[in-house]
Amino acid sequence: MKKKADDTPILSLADIAENCEPLYFERGLDYYKKGMVASCEVASVSPKTVKIDATVYGSQDQIYTQFIMIHTMPGNRKNIVGDCSCPVAFNCKHVVAACMQAIRMQKESLTPSQKDLKAWLEKFRHKPATLPLQKNPDELLLYRLYEKRPYHDAPLTFYKTKRLKKGGFGKEYQVPDGNLFQDPYRYHYVDHEDIEILQLLKPLRHGLYPYEITFDGELGAIALQKMLATGRCFLGESNTPLQMSSDPVTPEFHWEEHTDGKKQLLSNLDPEGALLPTVPIYYIDPRTDTVHEVRTTYDTHTLSLLLHAPAVEKEDIDYFMKQAFAQIPEIDLPLPEEFACEEINTAPVPHLFLRNFTQKDGSIGHCIELSFLYADHTVPAFPRRGFLMQTEGERYLKINRDLTAEEAVIDELSTLGFRQSGNGEDCCFYSFAKPDMQTAIERWRVLLEEKVPLFRERGWQIVHEEAFDFRFTHADALSVHAEESQTHSWFDLIYEVTLHDKKIPLLPLVTTLLEEFDSPDALPPKLNLKLENGTYLHIDAKEIKPVLQTLFELFDHADADRIRIARHDAHLLGDFEDDNITWKGSRELMELNKKLRSFEGIAEVTPAPTLKATLREYQQQGLNWLNFLHEYSFSGILADDMGLGKTLQTLAFLQKLKTEGALKKPTLIVMPTSLIGNWKNEIEKFTPDLTYLALYGSDRAKLFDQAQKYDLLLTTYQLCLRDQEKFKEMEFTYIILDEAQKIKNPKAKMTQAIKSFRAEHKLALSGTPMENNLAELWSIFDFLMPGFLGNLAFFKQHYQNPVEKEHDMRRQEQLKRKIAPFMLRRTKEDVLEELPEKVEIVQKVTFGSKQAMLYENIRVTMEKKVTDVIKSKGLSRSHITILDALLKLRQICCDPALLSLSEAKKVKESAKRETLFELLEELLAEGRKILLFSQFTTMLDIIEKELQRKKIDYALLTGQTRKREEAIRKFKEDANCNLFLISLKAGGTGLNLTEADTIIHYDPWWNPAVENQATDRAHRIGQSKTVFVYKLVVENSIEEKILTLQESKKELYKGLYEKEEQEQLPLKAEDLIRLLQE
Repeated sequence: MKKKADDTPILSLADIAENCEPLYFERGLDYYKKGMVASCEVASVSPKTVKIDATVYGSQDQIYTQFIMIHTMPGNRKNIVGDCSCPVAFNCKHVVAACMQAIRMQKESLTPSQKDLKAWLEKFRHKPATLPLQKNPDELLLYRLYEKRPYHDAPLTFYKTKRLKKGGFGKEYQVPDGNLFQDPYRYHYVDHEDIEILQLLKPLRHGLYPYEITFDGELGAIALQKMLATGRCFLGESNTPLQMSSDPVTPEFHWEEHTDGKKQLLSNLDPEGALLPTVPIYYIDPRTDTVHEVRTTYDTHTLSLLLHAPAVEKEDIDYFMKQAFAQIPEIDLPLPEEFACEEINTAPVPHLFLRNFTQKDGSIGHCIELSFLYADHTVPAFPRRGFLMQTEGERYLKINRDLTAEEAVIDELSTLGFRQSGNGEDCCFYSFAKPDMQTAIERWRVLLEEKVPLFRERGWQIVHEEAFDFRFTHADALSVHAEESQTHSWFDLIYEVTLHDKKIPLLPLVTTLLEEFDSPDALPPKLNLKLENGTYLHIDAKEIKPVLQTLFELFDHADADRIRIARHDAHLLGDFEDDNITWKGSRELMELNKKLRSFEGIAEVTPAPTLKATLREYQQQGLNWLNFLHEYSFSGILADDMGLGKTLQTLAFLQKLKTEGALKKPTLIVMPTSLIGNWKNEIEKFTPDLTYLALYGSDRAKLFDQAQKYDLLLTTYQLCLRDQEKFKEMEFTYIILDEAQKIKNPKAKMTQAIKSFRAEHKLALSGTPMENNLAELWSIFDFLMPGFLGNLAFFKQHYQNPVEKEHDMRRQEQLKRKIAPFMLRRTKEDVLEELPEKVEIVQKVTFGSKQAMLYENIRVTMEKKVTDVIKSKGLSRSHITILDALLKLRQICCDPALLSLSEAKKVKESAKRETLFELLEELLAEGRKILLFSQFTTMLDIIEKELQRKKIDYALLTGQTRKREEAIRKFKEDANCNLFLISLKAGGTGLNLTEADTIIHYDPWWNPAVENQATDRAHRIGQSKTVFVYKLVVENSIEEKILTLQESKKELYKGLYEKEEQEQLPLKAEDLIRLLQE
């Protein structure tokens, strides 16, 4: 029966390629694409075999016929046997084209009527295929099975013969099957039926030529059926064609006695007949030349042994029967007449034997041996047989098993989660650790505590060996005891479970849980914690979930039977409101935990009446948050976007402390040099009640004696290192770091100096607390709350490497949750709906020919130099060479004049500089006020000279500028000064330049956060105009690659700042090398 093409097993392109030569595969694909397939019909021969009949046009418009069999092998591999009438004959390009057409037919989703219409339309494209066979009607092919040969019977032999006019066949000539299988179309005595049979027989061939054919499996059965249907298939030398009988045969056996007294096991099947291991099994009866289907539970090997059983001496018959019952109890051997057999037909009683076994790792496991009692006789559950023959003394027993009842017992054990493993009578039931060990142990608990009593009530027999020790107990109470340290900086938590008036530490019991599961949410609902002597503590996971949450978060702080928890980790405690857990000792930690877990609901505080500013809503929330941290002696990062007023929020908070009398010691505020003036202005403008002293300048040493008189002390990062010893002698109410990312390198001397200063509280201000990698964030928190994120080695192993290298979103979320209460960040998009639009424009620049040639020469030279250095020193020791190469390429993009190379001095043109001045001329004519940023102060020098030559007024701010405030004031107040040249390092932070409405980034920088900080000098609170941001980028250069790298760098900190999960893509040495390549 034909099967729809789209119902057949899918044949893939890979299957075709695996079965055909590469040349034929490529040409066949081409034939298929050109529409050379004239016809294609797909039919199912069996569940694992598909037949394709097709015709394909050749190169000269001749038509070739294909007969293809596709067999599904173990592992779903496909074996394609494709015959074609072309000269190649086997798995040729025409076969490939036909298989491709079959795939297309499989994938089409057409209704039967649509397929009929499509087939009719396709007939117009191709002429009908002509049959390539030149058949001689008088000659034909014969099939002879199991002919007698000198050494063995041949399963199948082919003969050529002629049909006689008077009936029957003439003289037979043996045909070499090798030629017949290779190219059947060349033989005029082979017809279409023969070709199909040969295709079916090909996979049944074994060994080397001459092949031996074994009729086995479904395919063997199909081949035999088709051979019989020809009327040309014979057994041995018989002249009567074999016929398929419609009557199946069931083997029956009985004993007969020979004249010599021997007993012989005989059957209704002739031992001289042929048993074929087909599916179903076929038997060829030589007495009638008929083929019968055999109905039996035995395989052909067992049947053949029974048909050829040896004769048994009369005195050995008792020995033989007892040995047979013992060794082959599954064989239903009849007893001789003189023997009596007792049949047992009772209902089975399940018998469970619980025992231990030694696992591969030496540990003790547990399993169930299942058997059934029929009367007083034990029958193993496996193997599954309908009866069992046994002897008992002189009695012969046949135990008829109730397999349906037995299967119901097996199903009950399977429903409980136990799985069979092993062979034959060694097969047992096990509770495997899938999905986890806790689930495996829980299956045993359910069996022993809940099911065994019920099974016994139903009559099951359940016993266990003496060594089997698997018991479960239940907790009387759970408690947590909190002990506060003398310094009030940390608490010891001791978790205990009470069992029969005995207190047992809980932490050692849950160690395996912490190792096996990633989080408390991943735990199964029921837990069984190992105690000793095979006893397990059974407990609901929800009962100790608050405990487990704390242990999962703080396991690295565990010590024997207790967890040490710092005050800043109080929010990681679970919810201990549940009556199941008793809290003992200090309740301060619990109260702190409650407040921290609900920190979003912090109460609003009133700003000091002396504050000379009206706070926006989000700034008021920032004040509330700062007050919250102060109230509970915590530290944190105010990480608001640039331009949202971190300075104002901080001053408002400090003013509130002074009003309340809490500012008893000076507060040290550390900042970049460029921000000293800004902090002075902000203090005088918004909090004139706060006294301040700027410890800055060459005469600052004499000012330290007066420091204790002031509320605020202002200094810079560089001066912290120089004045380290003086600051270490002082104690501060607060140490506040503005642009706190400056201490991102924990090994820097400046960072270490600042961390050595003493203060009651600490605060960090930074719009970008993490610019490149998570270690920078760790360094800031190590200043704020030492130990909060562990030491650096722990942090890298537990957070940084999993997040940045393995893209572990679970670890990222865990870190985000840990730092959330101590970092407050709002973006301008979140809080400033009135902020005007920011328009970014990437202005592409094209090199002139000389500059382009210079760039390419330098690039090729530096790439070779870098490659050589890496080969000799390794990647980790080649960074300086790599960065030098990148610097040179960036300088060429800006202006060849930046390079000191003689080759560069010959190139006077600068495409980017020319583009810049064209742009400036246009923008200044429109009345724009412009901020021009560059990394290179030497580039600003070149631009400055050109501005002077063109008589364009400007202001300049670099690290060398002494009168910073004067330069800023000129740009802000001078109507003729509409251009401000600023080096990115000197003026990228801390400035408020909302008078500007246009930003030009002359050269892109690796880190987008640095560029954004510079842009936010103008795009911030107070800006009323749309801000235009121009980025000058040279096409087909390193600068374009820097833009691409910037996009990936943004993902690094989005994962911690935003709700969406982001992958981490930090800048690595490999990225630097890639920038050098084309």
